[in-house]
Amino acid sequence: MTRLVPYQETKVHWTDRSRGAFEIRTPWIAVTAAVDEKAVPAVQEAMDAVNNGPKSPRERLVSSYLLKQFEEYPLAFSEPRRLEEYSVIAELVQGQSNVPAEGLRDFAPRWDQQEILDASRIEGTSRHDAVTAVALIRRLRLKEMSANQGVQEQLKELRTVKTTDPKRFVETMRGVLAHSLYVTRNAVSCLSAGLGRHGPADELLRQFIKSETGHDLLVAKSLKALGCENPDGLPLRPEVRDLMELLRQAAATSMLALATLLEGFESLAYDKEPQNLWRMLEDIPGHPRAATGVQEHQRINDSQGHANACLELAATLPPVTAEDVTFALRASEASERLRHSLFANIYKSIGRL
Repeated sequence: MTRLVPYQETKVHWTDRSRGAFEIRTPWIAVTAAVDEKAVPAVQEAMDAVNNGPKSPRERLVSSYLLKQFEEYPLAFSEPRRLEEYSVIAELVQGQSNVPAEGLRDFAPRWDQQEILDASRIEGTSRHDAVTAVALIRRLRLKEMSANQGVQEQLKELRTVKTTDPKRFVETMRGVLAHSLYVTRNAVSCLSAGLGRHGPADELLRQFIKSETGHDLLVAKSLKALGCENPDGLPLRPEVRDLMELLRQAAATSMLALATLLEGFESLAYDKEPQNLWRMLEDIPGHPRAATGVQEHQRINDSQGHANACLELAATLPPVTAEDVTFALRASEASERLRHSLFANIYKSIGRL
């Protein structure tokens, strides 16, 4: 059975031990739960193992058991599977990496490549577990996202502007939604570049593409509710086009890279602090239905587990090469920088950055 290992940032503490209430927290998300009185000692043991870093077999066992109760959240990564656990291993011997050497050639990476390679390597081989790699890359992206205080401060300022300057707030949100519309309108064509290229992952990718179809209409619905009759006339930042081109390139090139990019696109559900962006569209004077379309979009994504589609796709892959992992890591880091630049420039109109 695959065990979960807590991220370095994952910590657990009691919020009310007498009631069995506790919280699991990272810089990007906090999850609360409660157990009955009889389970408190077991939770305490697991809590200590998570907080101190599980080392012994017993500590790894109890910490993994606790984390599995919350595996839909980005709190941990799975240990690499053993080679005999793979149903498809032919590519381990015969396959060659299809990642082009020129991919992202002008990109200067900062994220720790060796950390990912070491932790995802399958014992006794030179190959890597794709599920482990994606979960570890997810941690680095979420860590960087959380550290980008400029955008976080702009989100807080945006919440204030909603009250103090409603007109400017509406204009800003039209800009945000225009970029979301571009993403949803182009998602299907970009993702479809990967169909027929990745063997066992193909059917899962096809299902994901089908679930994304028509989401642009929901975003357009919110734009119309904000008084925008011609969304195609709104200006777009170049970063959004680069972001979608990166998605298309990954789909056509590497399912592992595509999985890591989908994690970034689908992680809005983790944005609980300072405020979920789409909730800001609620209760706008003169625009009572502005939130309807995008919140339906998010509800569909949540109900279909899109935030963890990255791990499902990775689970279909055979052992992957260090080249594959490196390309996926760089693609994710590039996408996060593009996303940060995009939002920073959109929000410049409401304050300092």
